[in-house]
Amino acid sequence: MMSLLEDQVANLFVLTTNYKLDYLRILEEIKTKRRTSPKIQLLNIYEFFAGEIVFPIGNKVYPLQQADYIQVSDKRFVKETDTTKVIIKFRENGSIALIEKLDKTTNIKYEKTVHDFENTKRRTQFFNHRTGEVVETVMYKKDGSPYLVFRYEKNKCISVGWFENNELIKEFRDPEDMKDYWIAALNKNYDTSVFVSQVRNLDHTLIENPYAKDIKSIAIIHSTHLRKPYDISAKTNDYVGYLTERMDKYGAIIVLTHEQKHDLQQRYGVKTNIHVIRNPFQVPVVADADKHKENKIVVISRLVALKRLDDIVKAMADVVEENPTLRLEIYGEGEEQEKLQALIAELQLEKNVFLMGYTPIPIQELAKAKLFILTSQYEGLSYTTLESLTAGTPVISYALKYGPRDMIKHNWNGILVKNGDIRELSQKIKTTLADEVFLNQLTANATNIDNSFDNLVIKNQFLKVIEEVQQPKKYLPKLSPLLTNAKVTKLSFVKEQEQIVMALELECTILHPQQTMSCYLYINNIKEQNWLAYNIMEGDHDGSKIYFHASIPAEAFEELFNEDNSYKIGITYQNKTHFFEIDKLAQQH
Repeated sequence: MMSLLEDQVANLFVLTTNYKLDYLRILEEIKTKRRTSPKIQLLNIYEFFAGEIVFPIGNKVYPLQQADYIQVSDKRFVKETDTTKVIIKFRENGSIALIEKLDKTTNIKYEKTVHDFENTKRRTQFFNHRTGEVVETVMYKKDGSPYLVFRYEKNKCISVGWFENNELIKEFRDPEDMKDYWIAALNKNYDTSVFVSQVRNLDHTLIENPYAKDIKSIAIIHSTHLRKPYDISAKTNDYVGYLTERMDKYGAIIVLTHEQKHDLQQRYGVKTNIHVIRNPFQVPVVADADKHKENKIVVISRLVALKRLDDIVKAMADVVEENPTLRLEIYGEGEEQEKLQALIAELQLEKNVFLMGYTPIPIQELAKAKLFILTSQYEGLSYTTLESLTAGTPVISYALKYGPRDMIKHNWNGILVKNGDIRELSQKIKTTLADEVFLNQLTANATNIDNSFDNLVIKNQFLKVIEEVQQPKKYLPKLSPLLTNAKVTKLSFVKEQEQIVMALELECTILHPQQTMSCYLYINNIKEQNWLAYNIMEGDHDGSKIYFHASIPAEAFEELFNEDNSYKIGITYQNKTHFFEIDKLAQQH
């Protein structure tokens, strides 16, 4: 996503907190393979505190310095004294990779020194001679002077000293405190900066930093925030738990799907700083896109338990009874390969189901298939689904969280199946393949992809969020908007294909209206879990009227608009929501 912004920003930095001597090599490989912008620069926490480059590429070749050492393998040498065993390992270019010292009596390592690709000592770890636990780590500059010293008790870091010319500049209580200081310093050095966090270990540093009060920040959530069973009843997972409890403190939160935004709002309240922006998607060129579809289903996936590929194989056992020449081709590699192959044999599907291994061009295989199937336990946003639609291949997917509901219009470009229902999955595969007219309609509609995946749209959305985050915080008035005299003046439902389009208009009086407030329609008492995604609908307002316009699956209509349900209008301002009851809509349609 960052590469889309290169022509709009002064600098693009990637921040790293790891210590890897081959960082620059890795970065060069990434730039070459992904064709990333040359504008992107690497900022590493260790280079900040060292004040110099600590990860040189080092292309020079060095002669092996193995005098007095006995060679025990290709690049490994050993020297022993009466009390110590010293092990030295070399790299391919002849530079020293590391030197380890062990107590000859106990064979416990008590010192380990790492050198960079230019043969310079960069890090030494000291260990307890009796327990082998690390007690101190010293990081060195090129001139051999220390710049960081980590001290440990029971393998836990209890302090970090920052040195310059062998003098202590500052002592941090732990590496997190050191990281907070680093981010605050970058925030001060680049006074118009916006920090975009795609990993959760920076959340505390960005929103509760003791060294900086106002860091302008954006958090991107790439995957589900839910634990098993990954539905609306599930608890929030630990990985994003800290963030979700403090979303108000971020300038903006970006999620990939409208469904995830809805679920976050349902659990944590409506937040005006949550935005839906897709990841960039480069539409691939499909060779022979108009080629006749073969009688086969294609799945592109890692062969891991998370993907529930055994569900597809089990469904095929039922499908081939009516369609004996149908092939299921599964492309990918992973730890579940032997289990899947055993299941295929157990169900006697060797003539129908095939594990094809890795394919470098998945979209070409997708283009040949009549259907693509998705059965994962969860996704962030399945881009293989998007590739399939781009290739003109409809998708049958479990209604999992998240992605399918944002990409698949049920019975238009694909089919949504109840999550985990193998019987319904096999039934939908059979009926879809048997109805040629219906399948052709799905295929024709597949390539009509929502423009929210267009890179220009994504770029403009992201720039708008950055602009909002950069705005100085203004005085927030104490008066909250209030809704009075709400009356339904218009309510209509129009069926379009498999959707019901609702138009709702309320005449009302809004006291203390605010330009930044948002309006929502809440539907309570929904019993069917599949339709909980429709219990919050966002609307517009003009001060005297509130308008709602939404498309609802036809099969969900009776569940949403019946006499048992109650309805509220929510007015959200400054991330706080005030609710107001309205008449039962079921009695008015």
